[in-house]
Amino acid sequence: MIALATGLLIAAVAIYGIAVPSFSRTTTSSSTTTPAQTTTSTLASATTPATNTTTSSFSTSSVTSGACSITGESGGLLLRVLSDTGSPLSGVAVASENINQCGKATLDALTDSGGRFGVPGTIGTDNLTVRYEGQQYHLGAYLPPLEKVTISLRVPSGYWTIEFTSAGSPTPSFVGPSFASTAQNGMSLNATLGSSTAVQGSFLPVKVSFAGPGTSNASRVTLVVRNAQGIVVGNFSQGVGTLFLPDQASAANLRGLTTYLGWNAESHPPDYNATVTPGYYSMTVESEVGSTFLSAQGAFQVIP
Repeated sequence: MIALATGLLIAAVAIYGIAVPSFSRTTTSSSTTTPAQTTTSTLASATTPATNTTTSSFSTSSVTSGACSITGESGGLLLRVLSDTGSPLSGVAVASENINQCGKATLDALTDSGGRFGVPGTIGTDNLTVRYEGQQYHLGAYLPPLEKVTISLRVPSGYWTIEFTSAGSPTPSFVGPSFASTAQNGMSLNATLGSSTAVQGSFLPVKVSFAGPGTSNASRVTLVVRNAQGIVVGNFSQGVGTLFLPDQASAANLRGLTTYLGWNAESHPPDYNATVTPGYYSMTVESEVGSTFLSAQGAFQVIP
């Protein structure tokens, strides 16, 4: 497939309406905390420290910072711990270890009344350990720049889902058609359009979700748009987010992975010279996951 970043954009959405705070910090060497949360960090070196206080919707902590500079911020990570029936669980112990270019920082806290645990927006790999009724659950993901990661864990089953979205943007509604592809091994890909119509020149968001066995192997998705004559007017491929899976159990228990992309309903020369005019178009969403190929196709209309 030919990648055309100008033909399509990553849809900017947020989840649950919960703001996960981000703060820029340099190296972290020590901390003071409130009883609700403990933050510590280990780094290779430090200079004269300065205290940086951060307030989140989950708790408050003071982080001592030193010399190593972290470039850029992610949208952070939000974990929700739920019962297998979907009820939020408060007071569940969660330990987070964020590994970044300056070293690593650890964060230990209990989930709040909504079952939530938030990690600030430092770019790096975040490893989570959840302790519930004598069991431990290990999860994790890479926190990319300007992107937010939301994980939902159900206990005691250990089933979990993960969602990668652009940080700090309003949540679009997805009221358009959905179309799916399911392989013989039970793995499926589902695509939902923001609307059944796209105004010429506007952005049409697309939500893409993977589910079933092998979901942890999903890495890229391709979107192809064709006009009524079958001519390609858009073709774009992007990564779906990077997981960190510390053990086979966490990979096997992953039940859903969601990412967002979309298409601008306009012409994109010189790669695609066909003019995008009002009319009907098809959209194909494809992904090769290991040895499994998934391809789902739907239709929408471009209007003036």
